[in-house]
Amino acid sequence: VLRKHPNSASPRHLIPAALVAALAAALVAAPVRPRWALAIVGPYVGGLLGASAAVAPNLSVRESRRWLPMAFAAMHVGYGMGFWESLLGRRKP
Repeated sequence: VLRKHPNSASPRHLIPAALVAALAAALVAAPVRPRWALAIVGPYVGGLLGASAAVAPNLSVRESRRWLPMAFAAMHVGYGMGFWESLLGRRKP
């Protein structure tokens, strides 16, 4: 989207890409510095849980609530990975 419409870029478009980069850094750091990895991943997990708690009361299907954190993570990571793939030229927009 940013290649086709560069004037529409805003910081919120870069957040999922930064998340994917941070998760990759946490994965690399985990064996050597597990506390650093936790410090990188922990705030995101807290945000996922907080957003899920805020959205859950609005869901009509009660069983869906437990899937909210995974759904949010899938959207964020998918968007971020797509950003990196497009930026690195592995996929055309």
